[in-house]
Parts: sequence; C-alpha cells; structure tokens
Amino acid sequence: MKRIIVSAAVLSLAVAGVSSAQAAPSSTKVTGGGQTLVPVGGGAGDTIAFTAQTDGTTVKGQFQDVDRAGTGTGQAQTVTHGVVTCVVVFGEDRGMAVIGGQAKDGTAYRIDVTDSGQGAQGMDMILVSRGDEITNQDDLCNTEDAPDELPALDRGNVTIHKQK
Repeated sequence: MKRIIVSAAVLSLAVAGVSSAQAAPSSTKVTGGGQTLVPVGGGAGDTIAFTAQTDGTTVKGQFQDVDRAGTGTGQAQTVTHGVVTCVVVFGEDRGMAVIGGQAKDGTAYRIDVTDSGQGAQGMDMILVSRGDEITNQDDLCNTEDAPDELPALDRGNVTIHKQK
C-alpha cells in the first residue's frame, strides 16, 4: 500500500512539473528596419532598425533611429541609439507587436509594428513615437495604447519570429 501512495505522490509531482513547464512564459523575438516618412519627391526617409527579444523574464535588444527631419538627405539628421526595455506580441494571429525602450539620452521610445508575413514584399506597418509623443510613458508596452492604424514601412521589413 505504501508503494502505491508513494507512486501516486511521485506521479502527482511529475504532472505538476509538466503543468508548470507549460505555463512558463514563451520566448518572443521581433526584428526589423526600414524607412518611414519617405519624402514625396524621393530621397531617404527616417530610418529605424531594431531587435527585441524576451524569454518571458529578461528583455534585451536595441534600436537605432535616424530622424532626417523631412529633408530626405543626410543633412540636419539626428541619429539616436537606445536599449529595448519591453516587447509584447499580440493580436489574433500574433501579427502585431509593441516595443518600448529608452534612448541613451533618456528619451522614451515606443515602436508599434505589424508584420504582414510576406517578407520585404509585404506591407509591414510601423510607427515610431518619441518622448512627448508617447501617451503613457509609465507603461511603454501597453497594448491598449496601440494605434488603430500604422503608416507603411518603406524599403524594409518587420519580422515577428515564431515562438519557441
């Protein structure tokens, strides 16, 4: 009888271990880059490049933002580097993500993206918000703050990698 009780206890612990392993947070990775706000007459638009990932506990990544101030040239541009502090993938088909971060100068950044799933040929969308443009700086990755529509990402691609 003791063997059955011990076996049941061991089985119970094993099942609990499997359940907790399945409940553990999954990894998320979002990468991308390209140009936004391309001038109507041609030239280069603002450029964004980023990589963001989390294992459910630790967040890592970085971004680079080149703001060309609507000139379409390298003149009057500002280059900003920063670190990613949060990343959340959401949406019915997990095709949307929000990435939050902080520039080296302390400016808050929020990058909202949509991955069309078609590589560079698709119509990925992106919105880069800086500093005062962000409504809720205390929760940069709040999906409730996600805009209804995003501008198209020109000359680039966003990839929301499959979960592991």
